[in-house]
Amino acid sequence: MKKIVLSAVLFGSTLSMMAGGYLTNTNQSVAFLRNPAQDANINLNGVYSNPAGVNFLQPGFHFGINLQSAYQTREIQSAFKAFEYGIRNNGSASKTFKAEAKAPVIPSLQGAWVNGPLSLQVNLALVGGGGKATYHNGLGSFESKVALLGAIGNANHALGFNRYDVDAYMHGRQYFYGLTLGAGYRIGEHFSIYGGVRGVLAAAHYDGYLRNIRINGGDRNGNQMTSAPEYLKQKSNEFASAAATNGKLALTAANAATQAAAEAQAASEAGNIALAQSKSAEAKEQAQLAQSY
Repeated sequence: MKKIVLSAVLFGSTLSMMAGGYLTNTNQSVAFLRNPAQDANINLNGVYSNPAGVNFLQPGFHFGINLQSAYQTREIQSAFKAFEYGIRNNGSASKTFKAEAKAPVIPSLQGAWVNGPLSLQVNLALVGGGGKATYHNGLGSFESKVALLGAIGNANHALGFNRYDVDAYMHGRQYFYGLTLGAGYRIGEHFSIYGGVRGVLAAAHYDGYLRNIRINGGDRNGNQMTSAPEYLKQKSNEFASAAATNGKLALTAANAATQAAAEAQAASEAGNIALAQSKSAEAKEQAQLAQSY
């Protein structure tokens, strides 16, 4: 039973650590960033982490402002078999997508008014997010869709290509605005109660694109890249034309086979065995030719 409980706790911890987006940071105050274990502290930071403890502060107004800055390098390692066909990936199925995240100002405000056993409290902060970040080569989830072109071309030699290239881009901006309002009341020397509301407003905006998709059409195993839509349209027309031509040839051969079979039947009925055998062979040959188309 202990093992099951421990596994559940570890799984829950993993989910917490993985939560968030490409730009996620967390923030309540400078002290929270230093040490998030603020639950038992009796100070102004308790407006968020220990609001009942704020009732034990000295009477009067308490106000605090925290300003932080965050500059980070974000690297996402993506592995996908088809990345091997990317002309800029050097044959590797693994690729790193990098961005610089910038949040010049991450503020948080705490305020409390303590009057005897009563306290009124407010906390306003950017509780999460990470400012702005730009992935100049996009993300693995973007490129993987185009990489399938290379895999398809590599599996089908008739298409005439096996490499791809693409211009990808993603810019993100993400902020979480948090507000806490509440009141506390001290009951005796060692106990207090608190009630309040807490809300978070998420504001996230992402811009990205995939464009200028290219393949080495007509230069299989080479580096001469051409527009993928134009090349694939050209190949489609070629295949359609070849199919139409083969259809006509198949129809001609089928008609010839039918005619030869009729002539063989007529020769047989006339007693011309040699001609009947010759026409039968011709009919068989034309029928096989029609099937080959």
